[in-house]
Amino acid sequence: MRGDTARLAAVLSEVAAEPGVEVYDDGRLSHRLAVTPARTALARENKGFAVWAWAPSGDRGAVLTAAGAIEVWWLGDGELRRLRTLAAPAGTQGVLWGIDEVIVAVGERVLRFLRADSDEIVGAYTFLREADAELPLHEGCVYDHFDGRILALDEHTWCLPVEPDMAIAPPERRAGVEAQLAWIVDRRYAWPLHWGRFGVWPDAATAVAAVANLRSTSPGTWKLRQAVRQAAG
Repeated sequence: MRGDTARLAAVLSEVAAEPGVEVYDDGRLSHRLAVTPARTALARENKGFAVWAWAPSGDRGAVLTAAGAIEVWWLGDGELRRLRTLAAPAGTQGVLWGIDEVIVAVGERVLRFLRADSDEIVGAYTFLREADAELPLHEGCVYDHFDGRILALDEHTWCLPVEPDMAIAPPERRAGVEAQLAWIVDRRYAWPLHWGRFGVWPDAATAVAAVANLRSTSPGTWKLRQAVRQAAG
């Protein structure tokens, strides 16, 4: 709604003869945006991503284009203009428009919050990322005993949390580790790693040597020791 006017956006993606977005006010065509929207993910694939989002005020809209950008448009009374183009991360499949002038780019593995009235990125997150690098332990050990824990700091670097106070990752990447991990209780409360003691070790052998005299019954450390022994033959 824009005031008392009901507005409908009909999205014609790149598979249409004339791609664009047609806006209807109370059932009458009022605007046509000369853009090429991205294709909407199919409902049968359980991907409920929409490539068009209305501003809560109803006077603007955001569209995810086939080129992978987010265009913000002004749709006033008889007036149409593109306000700005925002960068969407690779893998974006839809857009949402929230409160406080925030547009959200969403995908299966990405989430980015952008200011609709500027180029500011409020937050950017990547999920289920994988690194094109050798695992810190052999694959069987990682997926048998540490599955769900290992994460990629970037496309080239793995981080394997072994205990609540230690992880295997390049020590020089501590800032990245602290940005990705936190101590949590009941999935409700969290506090940052730098508030306490947290060891970051470059490899499994170094980690085992560092904690050899600190614990002997921890399941994570026991599995780590097993993996080091197997690797040593």
